Amino acid sequence: MLSYALYFNWMSVPYIAAGVNLSFFPVGTLLRNCGAFFMRRSFHNDPVYSQTFSAYIRTVLAERIPFEFFIEGTRSRSGKLMMPKKGLLSMIVQGWEAGLSPDVIFVPLYVGYDTVVEESSYISEMQGGEKQKESFWQLLRAGRILKNRYGKVYVRFAEPLSLNEFMQNKRSYGQMETGERQELYDDLALNLIDAIYKQTVATPFAIISAVLISQVAAIEEAAARRFFALFTDYLRATGYNLASSLNDVNAAFDDTLSLMIERGLVTIDRGEGPDEPNLCLVPADKRIHLEYYKNNVLNCFTPAALIACVILKHPEGLNRENFMTEVKFLAELLKNEFILDMQAFAKALDYMIKSGYIIRDSRFYTPAGDATETLRMLAGLIENYLESYLTVAHHIERLARKSTKDALKIIDRRARRMHKKGEIARAETLCLPTYKGALDSFRSLGLIGSDNEVIDRKGMERIRHALEAYHQN
Repeated sequence: MLSYALYFNWMSVPYIAAGVNLSFFPVGTLLRNCGAFFMRRSFHNDPVYSQTFSAYIRTVLAERIPFEFFIEGTRSRSGKLMMPKKGLLSMIVQGWEAGLSPDVIFVPLYVGYDTVVEESSYISEMQGGEKQKESFWQLLRAGRILKNRYGKVYVRFAEPLSLNEFMQNKRSYGQMETGERQELYDDLALNLIDAIYKQTVATPFAIISAVLISQVAAIEEAAARRFFALFTDYLRATGYNLASSLNDVNAAFDDTLSLMIERGLVTIDRGEGPDEPNLCLVPADKRIHLEYYKNNVLNCFTPAALIACVILKHPEGLNRENFMTEVKFLAELLKNEFILDMQAFAKALDYMIKSGYIIRDSRFYTPAGDATETLRMLAGLIENYLESYLTVAHHIERLARKSTKDALKIIDRRARRMHKKGEIARAETLCLPTYKGALDSFRSLGLIGSDNEVIDRKGMERIRHALEAYHQN
C-alpha cells in the first residue's frame, strides 16, 4: 500500500522488511523483486544469522536506501495497536552510531481500513485457533476475496523524527551502558508508536462497534444513535482524526448500521408500535468481530474509559489526589494494552467536565447525577479487559512452571467454563491476546516470575480485590 502511494506521487519506493513466512512460491520471488527482504521472527540462539542480517541493514543505511519496517513486529490480531518490537530498531541505531549514515529520519505511518480481508482468521486466532501458515494454496483460494469491496484505506504520515535531534542532550551512544541503551531503544520505540497512534483515523464502523458492545444487553436504536454522535463528538473535541464520512453523523450511522445488519453482525428487534423502540442486538458469537473493530479506536477512548471506571467506583466522589492515584493504578495495570500519556488524560477529563459528566468542586470529583448511563457506556469499553485480567488473577496459581502457550490454554479453558456458568458476562472477554497481556503486566509488576509462579501473593491479592471492585461497578 505504501509503495503504491509513493510511486504514484513520484517518490522513491522503499525496500520492505517482511516476515520470512511470506517467502513462499511464487509470492516470495514476486515480493523480493518488488523490494522486500525477509527476516525471521526471532534471532535467538543464532548469532551468525543475527550478525548477517545486521550487516545487511548496515549496507542499506550506508547506501542511503529508504526502507519500510513494521515496528509492532507483526500484524495485530486484535485490531489494537501493539507494543513495539525493538530488534530491528536497535540495529538501525547501531548503524547510525557507526557513522554509516549522517542521520536517520523516521517517518511514522498509520495505515487503517474500514474492514479487513483477514477478519475471520484474526478472530479465530483471538479465540485460540492456530495461525494458518501462508501458502500457495491459500493464494489460489484468495481469488474470490478480490471480488468483494472492503471500503476505504486510510494512509496518514506523522511528523518525521530525526535521530540526530532525538539524541541531542543525551549521552553519546558509545558511552552508554547496556541498560542505558535498552532505555534508549524503549524511548525511541515509544515515541514512534505514539506518533503512529496519534494518526489513527476513526471510522464509522469502529465507532458504532464501540457503541454496540459497550454493554452486554441490547441497546435501543435511538440510544445507539445518540451515543454514536457522543463518541464522535468526543473524538473530534480531543483532537483525533475522523473519516470524512463522519461529516454527516446521522448518515454515517444509518449506512454503517445497514452494512452490519447485511453482514449478520447486528440484528434489529423492531417495535410493534410508535411507543415500542427498535432494539439493536449483537449476537454472542459476533461480539468478538465488533471487538476487533472497536479495538481500532479503543486507545483514543481509553483515558475517558479509565476515568469513568474510577468515578463510577466512587459515586460519593473523591478528592483529586485519590482520583489520580486510582487512574494511574489502572493505567499502570493496562500499560501492555494501550499507549497512554498524561496529555490524553488531561484532554479526556477536561471534555468530561465541560460536557457535564463529572462535577469538579474545589479539587473534588463526583459523577453528575444524570450522567451515569454515559459513564457506564465509556467504562464498558474496557470492561472486557478488566474481566480478562480478573480471570487470569483468579487462576494464576494453576499456571506455575507452565509455558506461556500452555498457560494460555489453561486460562482459556477456565474462562470458557466461567462464561457458560454466567460468571463472565462478555463473550469478548475470552481473548488469548488479552490473557497474555495480563500475564505480561503481572510479570512487569513483579507479581509473578518468568515461569508464571506467583512471587508476591499479597500484591496479587490486592490486584484481584481491586479488579473485583471495578467489575462490580
